[in-house]
Amino acid sequence: MLKQATSSNLGLLLECVKNILVGNIPISDKKKKQLTKHKHKLRFLALRQYNLKNKLRVLNQTGGSLPAILSVLTPTIVTAIAELIRGKG
Repeated sequence: MLKQATSSNLGLLLECVKNILVGNIPISDKKKKQLTKHKHKLRFLALRQYNLKNKLRVLNQTGGSLPAILSVLTPTIVTAIAELIRGKG
């Protein structure tokens, strides 16, 4: 999945990680607990001082950080899109 991603796609994913960490994306306590075992990787991904190549290496490592991030982001994004659609209709 990440091998086909563009730098723009990765940038969006990293922006979502940053927003989770600063609290702009509300997540349940259960999801927070699931992400705590990946907290060092998430913080690394959110820092601007590391380049995209290093961040991609961290995401590709075994240990399941990407599925954990996506399990939190997917329902949140779908809910936000559904609310936008309902608001326009």
